[in-house]
Amino acid sequence: MNHLGDDNEQVRTAARRAYLLGDDFDDDPALAVLSQSPALADRKLVAAIAWRDALREAVWRLHAFMSLSGYENRDEIALLDQLTRCSGDRLPVIEMLKRQGLAAAGTRNFESAIRHLEQAQLLAAQCSTSTRSGRLAWNYLCDAEIDAAYERLASLVSMDRTPQPFGIPLSCAVIVSGIVDENSGTAYVRNMVIGLRDAGFNVRVLSTGHALASGDRARADFEQLGIDVFDAGSGTYEERLSAAFDSLVAHPVHAAIFVPFIMDGVAKIMSCVRAAPVQVYVMSSFEPYCGSFDRMLFINENQAQVAHGPAPAMYLGNGAGLADAVENASPTGRAALGIPDGGTLFGTVGRLLKLLDGYVPATIELLQRDDTARLALAGPEIAGEQGLIEEMYRSAGVRDRVHFLGRRQHDVGGILKTFDVYLDPFPESGGQALFEAMRSGRPVVGMEDAPVPAEFRVPMCLSAVTERLGDVVEIARGGSIEHYVRLALRYARDPELRARDGAALVAHSREKYDPRKAMDRLGRLLRQLVGDKGAFVV
Repeated sequence: MNHLGDDNEQVRTAARRAYLLGDDFDDDPALAVLSQSPALADRKLVAAIAWRDALREAVWRLHAFMSLSGYENRDEIALLDQLTRCSGDRLPVIEMLKRQGLAAAGTRNFESAIRHLEQAQLLAAQCSTSTRSGRLAWNYLCDAEIDAAYERLASLVSMDRTPQPFGIPLSCAVIVSGIVDENSGTAYVRNMVIGLRDAGFNVRVLSTGHALASGDRARADFEQLGIDVFDAGSGTYEERLSAAFDSLVAHPVHAAIFVPFIMDGVAKIMSCVRAAPVQVYVMSSFEPYCGSFDRMLFINENQAQVAHGPAPAMYLGNGAGLADAVENASPTGRAALGIPDGGTLFGTVGRLLKLLDGYVPATIELLQRDDTARLALAGPEIAGEQGLIEEMYRSAGVRDRVHFLGRRQHDVGGILKTFDVYLDPFPESGGQALFEAMRSGRPVVGMEDAPVPAEFRVPMCLSAVTERLGDVVEIARGGSIEHYVRLALRYARDPELRARDGAALVAHSREKYDPRKAMDRLGRLLRQLVGDKGAFVV
């Protein structure tokens, strides 16, 4: 029974969603209405929100106290960590780790500095942009103070021997944080290495050892393709740097292409010291403030327009790293995925964190308006968000038609071709998954790029849907869930339209977003930059 009445159901929904997501809910009149509800669940929700708000204020007061003593008390540190987990706001711990890292860098404590700075940025990366605190946390992923500390740390490092590349063909190293299964970055690097090798380069992959996730399947794929991967190991930061530099001395390269995770401290220091005569950085989401680069290469055209340095920016191009695999795949089939036949199957691929904002409410409305439709979600969870998403669908009465498929990059082509319609998440787009969806022959429902929230203090791009889909298919107006759902329902009712728009997207992506063209552009740039250096080709 709805104790608030139909007009006030949105009050309950908004408050419950904010609490489930760990977001702020500052609508005091709405909370006052809920507090007077005869329903115990409503009153408990108000009490939970009030308790959480008070806890967050107390946590920040504890952080302020701890900062005055330099975060020296281990019991206080453990308490702060525990309380921020309870409050859903990890910002105080992230700020503490950053301050500890900056202090260690100031005293030339190499290992402690990198450990704390990396931990700060790793925690920030696990936050969702669906909440205000999460958006503020993401600012730590592109932080001038943190990168300045890495530059200070790099000044403590010297290479005993300078790599001396010579001869033809030109050689290059692709610097990565690791070879990781079910990771779009690893698929992109695989495609990059193959493209450069086909263009006549000697190419090696050098992993800093930062990524600890499993990579057995991906490594086997690299080995089968004859791609040499060197791993700097899992020792101390100093040991990993030494191993990486020794590898570059033994196998000197004309150019180093940096494609690391933004929080990878070893990669940051290598970029500052200069691991090769020519260095370029491939920028997917966040542009660093440190490093010695000849070019910053962007895979989003719009983001290249707001570059802040530290080197000249240019648009490299982009495309699905698994384009051929997607196009050549056969549908996996609903039966193999445990999905019943009947009704339109909508689907999305990518990190579940991207779904926590407008996407879930939109798909709830979609499933409620089409009671035969089903939704399949393929992708990893980062910080336990699947439980929150399931609860949101369950409370709306549609959980039985939502299917979680887990990590499926290894057969993403078959998954995409099992969907009838692909739903791109918003306001944060699907990235590489969107390119793969465009190659699958399925229509894509997307939403116009939303303005970057005011909480973001750094240049960034959450979405590039407008750029990538262009005028090939109709795109939902920014912020309009109604328009997004209407486009999805139109595809559900019109198989011919699905086939037409799916084919048009394949043709568009082949023409404008062919990854081979991007790698050809990269190869020509590297040859130009190496030639400009003059003395490195004999």
